[in-house]
Amino acid sequence: MSQKSPTPEQYRLAVKKEVLGYKNKVVVDSVACRLGLSPKDAEILFEDVLKFLSLVENGVRLWLSPKIKQGLEIFVLYTAEYSYFCTKYFDRFIEYDPERGLVGGNRMDEVQTLQLVWVVYPNLSKNWK
Repeated sequence: MSQKSPTPEQYRLAVKKEVLGYKNKVVVDSVACRLGLSPKDAEILFEDVLKFLSLVENGVRLWLSPKIKQGLEIFVLYTAEYSYFCTKYFDRFIEYDPERGLVGGNRMDEVQTLQLVWVVYPNLSKNWK
């Protein structure tokens, strides 16, 4: 008996779940130390960075909240870990420029970004504001 191929929606949900399963204590500890956050708040911010990356991986340029930008920039500083993460989950390196943000296409504004993120990840933290 042959197995059915997953639908595109099932595949997206599987990727989302896998990406959010990525853990990196070194980066989370650095986020907590550099931004003066509790370990729990640093974990939440790192998870928001992963959510952000899971959406931009599809070629969408999203508005970047100041808090998520800080978390992303700390993650990018750990180039080996960031490169490994991008390659493992997206099969490519997602370029980031602190002046221009993520490379490619037109960027969504804040409202458009939050509407999209809310559809995919309904429970948004304060880091998205």
